Amino acid sequence: MSRSALTTYLVLRELDEPIDRAAVDSVRDRIEDGVREVLRSGVELEWDRTDVLANHDGEIVALLDEFRLDGADAERVFDDHADAAEVPMTSVWALDDRIDGEHVERRKSRR
Repeated sequence: MSRSALTTYLVLRELDEPIDRAAVDSVRDRIEDGVREVLRSGVELEWDRTDVLANHDGEIVALLDEFRLDGADAERVFDDHADAAEVPMTSVWALDDRIDGEHVERRKSRR
């Protein structure tokens, strides 16, 4: 399937308890292991990135993953990945559009 035919999803994973930066590597390893497990099942999955979210005290409180995959597989794939990574999902959204700096610059140049 072509990259453009895949749907982009944002997956929020709120942690039960805040963790410190030292624990992020362990979580990252589990997420990577979960992606490998899903890929072994034959699903076309592209993991773009995981953003680490901190509270005002600098404690890590959530992760925000960005994945691309066929929408028909999404619910099962995210459940499988959460189980394999041992990091549960809080919310999943299909990304509709992005407003970024390039978009803002184009609008400014039309004025």
